[in-house]
Amino acid sequence: MSMDYNANRKKQLAALKNTRATSHSGGNFLQHLFGVFDILRAWGAPEEVYLAGLYHSIYGTEFFQKSTVDKQQRQSIQALIGVPAERLAYAFCSVRRNEILPALLNCSLPEQHSRATLNEINSHNTLQLTALELEQLLLIEMANLLDQLSDKDRSPAIFIWRLVEMAESISFLPPQHPALLSQGLRKTDEIKALEAYKQALTISQPDNAKTHLKKAIGLNPIIGESYILLAAIELDSERFDSALYLASEGLQHLRTWASPWDKRLLLSDWMSLAERLIELACIGVRGEGFWQRLQKMLTNSHMRRCS
Repeated sequence: MSMDYNANRKKQLAALKNTRATSHSGGNFLQHLFGVFDILRAWGAPEEVYLAGLYHSIYGTEFFQKSTVDKQQRQSIQALIGVPAERLAYAFCSVRRNEILPALLNCSLPEQHSRATLNEINSHNTLQLTALELEQLLLIEMANLLDQLSDKDRSPAIFIWRLVEMAESISFLPPQHPALLSQGLRKTDEIKALEAYKQALTISQPDNAKTHLKKAIGLNPIIGESYILLAAIELDSERFDSALYLASEGLQHLRTWASPWDKRLLLSDWMSLAERLIELACIGVRGEGFWQRLQKMLTNSHMRRCS
């Protein structure tokens, strides 16, 4: 189904009207749905996948049990986003998440038309899903996790390694997908990288903080925020070429993920910071306490969500 999304935005919002009043992940449910949708589009996912992402939890799931659209309305959703997209959304709501990857790995044939049978939650029904559909569900789950997972204060949590692991099982991974930047991130490396990142933010002396941020980048080189913080230190020290490189790398990683890892700041805020660092580095203007200001911004930040 080919559609001009912008021309149908009012219809989408009307169909999702009940989600705005529902709390989810520090904001409301509508924000989360559009967050997943935006991530999948940025990754270059097929149309039926990013449209399914917009509706991925509307019928309720094993973790988010509040249904904002009744399953009796499936036909109206199909008319809005197409049968393949609605089928994916329904499947995402209906099966157990931890059964998707094993089902894909156990498909008897490697071809994408091979099928697996999964039980529906809270019913005696089953769903027949092709290997391609299972891969598409994994991609939606990756965007779903990325959009919402964080620590209680919205600081980073350990989950990127899970996305990399899922990506390794997807044969049709979109070319813009950030997991392609990784050579296989291990959980232990992500844990150590996060420890170094958090430690850096507690250190006022820039050279010592720099050591920890370099360690974070070395262990987890596909996350943009570490590059941006290190770029701030380099700018303060008038190392303009280094600041320009680091801020540019950080900005590119943010664009590729299409969602912040450190959710104490919005994606737009992180990108604006990187762009400002690039601007100042290009004209050779020394930062004035950029590092200390970023520390305070993150440690004192309360997550701002758009209304």
